[in-house]
Parts: sequence; C-alpha cells; structure tokens
Amino acid sequence: MTHQRIGARAAVTALTLPVVLLAMLVMAPPAASQQPRDAREVIRQIQELAWLRGPAEASIGGLATIKIPKGLSFLDGPTRGGSSN
Repeated sequence: MTHQRIGARAAVTALTLPVVLLAMLVMAPPAASQQPRDAREVIRQIQELAWLRGPAEASIGGLATIKIPKGLSFLDGPTRGGSSN
C-alpha cells in the first residue's frame, strides 16, 4: 500500500466513531422520565424562587458582589456541591 492510501484509510477510520456517535445521539428517544409540563405550573414554580429584586446588591459565591438595578432581579442558588452561598 502507498502512504496516500494508508493516510486516507486512517482518516476514514478516525471519522467513523464520531459520525456513529452523533447518529446515535440524534436518533435516541427522549428519556421516559421527561414528561410534558403545564406551562402555568412551571411559571408559578419559577416565580416562587427566592428572587432578589433590585435595587440591591448580591454576593456571587463569596467572590464578588453584583449590583442589581431597579427593575431587574437576581436569583442566587446552590452551588454544584449542593450548598447555598
């Protein structure tokens, strides 16, 4: 085999796995636990969160402070570790 054929075969082999994985992701059915929700219920749940309404100041992870202008809101939540700031 020539070097060009070996290089072409390697390129095709290198692309095969990503293409197959992408096809599997696109064709995969959604998880059974994902059920459609009533939009009004989702909006109600969002509104019940602990929003900080401006004008105010909020701490971002103990690393910075952000000023929330009048008319805007800030939502502080748990960190990835599961604890709140």
